[in-house]
Amino acid sequence: MVKNKNQRRQRRLQTQRNKTLLQHRQKVNDRVKRYVLLSKRVNHEPPCMQPLEDLTKIDLSQLGTNGLKNDTVLVVRPIRAPVQLGPLLPIMNVVEDSKSHVMHIEVYFPSTIPSTAILAKDIVLAIKTPTYEMGKHGPCIKVFHPSDIIILEQGYELIPKAFETAPESTSKSIWDWKEEAELASNHEAYSKALDSYSEAIDLAVANQEEHHQLATLHHARWLLKMLRSRSEAAATKTSGGMVANLMIQLVNIAYQEKKFDLVHRRLERLLSLLPENNQAVGLSKEVASRIHEDQHGLYDFPAMGVESVPLDHASFTRLTEVRASDDRGRGLFARFKIPRGGLVLCEQPFGVRQSTTTTRPLSSSNAYTECNANTRIWLDIVQKIFANPSQAGRLLSLHAGSEYSPSITNRESNTLSIFVQASYMNHSCVQNTSRSFVGDMIVVRANSDIPAGTKLTTSYVPAISSEPNRHAELLGSWHFECACPLCESEKHCRDDLEELFHKVARACPARSIDPYMAVEEVNELIKELEKVYSDSTFDNVPRIGMQDPQASLLDLWNPLRNHARIREHTTALLRERGYWIVVTSGGDGKLQLEGECGMPHRTVVRALHSLARFPETGSRREESREYLEMAKQMWNVFNDTCITWEEELETLDEIM
Repeated sequence: MVKNKNQRRQRRLQTQRNKTLLQHRQKVNDRVKRYVLLSKRVNHEPPCMQPLEDLTKIDLSQLGTNGLKNDTVLVVRPIRAPVQLGPLLPIMNVVEDSKSHVMHIEVYFPSTIPSTAILAKDIVLAIKTPTYEMGKHGPCIKVFHPSDIIILEQGYELIPKAFETAPESTSKSIWDWKEEAELASNHEAYSKALDSYSEAIDLAVANQEEHHQLATLHHARWLLKMLRSRSEAAATKTSGGMVANLMIQLVNIAYQEKKFDLVHRRLERLLSLLPENNQAVGLSKEVASRIHEDQHGLYDFPAMGVESVPLDHASFTRLTEVRASDDRGRGLFARFKIPRGGLVLCEQPFGVRQSTTTTRPLSSSNAYTECNANTRIWLDIVQKIFANPSQAGRLLSLHAGSEYSPSITNRESNTLSIFVQASYMNHSCVQNTSRSFVGDMIVVRANSDIPAGTKLTTSYVPAISSEPNRHAELLGSWHFECACPLCESEKHCRDDLEELFHKVARACPARSIDPYMAVEEVNELIKELEKVYSDSTFDNVPRIGMQDPQASLLDLWNPLRNHARIREHTTALLRERGYWIVVTSGGDGKLQLEGECGMPHRTVVRALHSLARFPETGSRREESREYLEMAKQMWNVFNDTCITWEEELETLDEIM
């Protein structure tokens, strides 16, 4: 009697399981893409802040009605492989409790790991304050916050006995096996790579993964099998041609991943088998150029400036390294001494997206009908990491945690790029590097001579007289207060400076008024500014508010051809930007531009060019040439490198 009752109960449970699985498949195949990753409900249903020990344990049969189950915890385990229709759509599965009840589950929060690692089959989960809803295809549990779902390790007291004998989850995921295969292939350990791909394929079959993922794994394993047998296949012309095509494919894959050393090794092997292969010969020349860029940082920037984006060039980052910084977590440091104007790094973006207001139809790869650059670059990078797991570490290591609460705004962003190495540069208003862009690549040069071991800095907000509120912008956008030498100097007179900055913007004259009257007005303004900048803390840093008045005086005296005044205000302008002309000790007495906190700018180039054009009476003949060399060096520091110095010099000569 008892046996028959148990059999009926088992049949009833099995019928319910089959029904739920059918509803789950219907839900997965539903083409109405009405789910959005970050539902508005996240703001209305905050995460549970209580520890697991303070929550009441329930099972699926106690969910009953729609809404949150406050102060409760649900312990379940997935019974099949998870499904996700797109990176911005929820991850779905079916879970069971210790009494064999089953229910559909959806996870809505974003993740940096693949869907196969979330809600994986046979892991044990604790879901805090589960949200229960009756949907189109039956009841469903929804999870909106990462902290509300916890993977329980074996032996945890909340795990029911029914789950203790459950089969252990696979030690490695498909993601892990695929990454292991790629690493082995990069080192040309083809046997190990083939074994790893086979493990990934077996696991994909067992988990009933989607067809395209399984096909990708089979294709990759087939290519490796053909590559391993290239020596035997090269015995005949027909098979040799097949091997050439396969190896060219592998070369192209490595080339797209910017692994130029690997490309070089594969090309050498291909040319050793087929030395007259035209495609390989042509590609080897390109690879030689890329390796030269990667190792020596030698680029033809003017030519790159007219190339189409994305640029096909290697990144040069060998002179820099990422390490811990005493005051700012991590930073980028110079490994070797870099001279002023020298190339610090030139880097390809990890991801780049242009901003647009064009709407796009909803699809499985984009759950938003309209996305700004921030959203699109996020989607692009996630898909890039999914396709090439070995690249994940480079990007994810950028995140060192947050010390502030993120907020959502309606502010539209412009073109957005992520540069992994350059992103480690910390801020300083008197930065020691300048950045520019050629196509989609970032170019960073040294503002001054940088000794080995120096922390490399860049300016997030430019320190200019038309923007006196940079401190507030740094705090509002980047959540920190700058403590660079310039900010420390301005700290005691910030209110006076802001008032004077606005006065400078109103007072600097136009060329249409009487020049001598304008000179007098600007000189009065400079006397007033001198009182604010009288503190000795400004002795070695730029004086931002003085730059525009000095530039105005230079503009006013240039047409009057008063060489003495031009030299006076040219030298003053250099000082206001943090530079001084000094004479080196020794017999030669050469001129040298100094200024550890100097701010490179076109006005500095123009000032040095003026000193070369109007040398002081009785000066050495070499002085003009030395000033021009300094001007050229400064030009190389900050310009976008697409305009040559000769072109700029011709423009300056016309102005003068």
